[in-house]
Amino acid sequence: MISKVISSASFRRACQYVLGKDGAYILASDGVREHCPRLMADDFEAQAELRRTISRPCFHAVLSFPPGEKVTDELMVDLAGKYLDGIGMVGTQFAVVRHADTEHPHVHIIANRVNFQGKAITDSMIGRRAKAVAQELTREFGLRPAEKKDISRTQVKAMSEPEQIRYRIYSAISSSLKGCTDLDELARRLKVRGIETVVKFRSGTQEAQGISFKLGDFCFKGSAVDRKFSLANLKKTIESQPQIPRKSVARNLPIHHQKSSVAYSCVRAAFPAQEVMKVMAGFLEELLKPEFVNNQVPHELLREARKKKKRRGLSR
Repeated sequence: MISKVISSASFRRACQYVLGKDGAYILASDGVREHCPRLMADDFEAQAELRRTISRPCFHAVLSFPPGEKVTDELMVDLAGKYLDGIGMVGTQFAVVRHADTEHPHVHIIANRVNFQGKAITDSMIGRRAKAVAQELTREFGLRPAEKKDISRTQVKAMSEPEQIRYRIYSAISSSLKGCTDLDELARRLKVRGIETVVKFRSGTQEAQGISFKLGDFCFKGSAVDRKFSLANLKKTIESQPQIPRKSVARNLPIHHQKSSVAYSCVRAAFPAQEVMKVMAGFLEELLKPEFVNNQVPHELLREARKKKKRRGLSR
């Protein structure tokens, strides 16, 4: 069984959604009228007026079961009641509505964070607490544990706009993360998909403290998209990935350049750096030395030339 707490600012919108689906029907309720979404929302809102300081009195959660799990209506009602008790959502209005529009059985739970006495029910760490309660109930009732999130099974069209955006970001990060060498590369890949990566730094320092992802008018912290996408977990994932070796530049050079590089590497490995420099300096000196030109004529040739000159003089 999986627990998912949905951020809902409006009772009216939540009631319209959970009761407006084809085949939806109410399993249990308390303190609200069941036959009409508008009247149900009116009842929730009237009680919320007892504590106007609460800006988001609507609690909305989904309990989902793996495809093929046989869950009766009676079991769902029992699980929903224990679930609400476990998270402290007691002594208040609620409605449990079953949906049949997906391959996995699930129920929506709407409850009022203002109880019958007009007191506020805390929602501090509500998502984490709800997940822990769902896991405990899964063990207690012998249900199948939560499976790895499969984005292909998610009914995106049935979600509110913020939830649709969040799942689009989740899908983009999941597909872009593979092979990334650092967070900068991940940010570049996400930017191509229209998603902006925002890194929060500790005040007055360059130390990264958190990460968020923005798409359109919506911005979510990495941990709000999924816990594995928090800054710390993203860094761990990137560091644990096998790094793809970069191609050596030498492979693109002509063969004779490669041979020269190999020869120099062998010399450098066999001799200390100073000796290598001396050898190279000797090569340069030899290469830069001017060509030798012998301007001196051998003595024998000079003597023979003088004799020929004297003979020409006598002949004249």
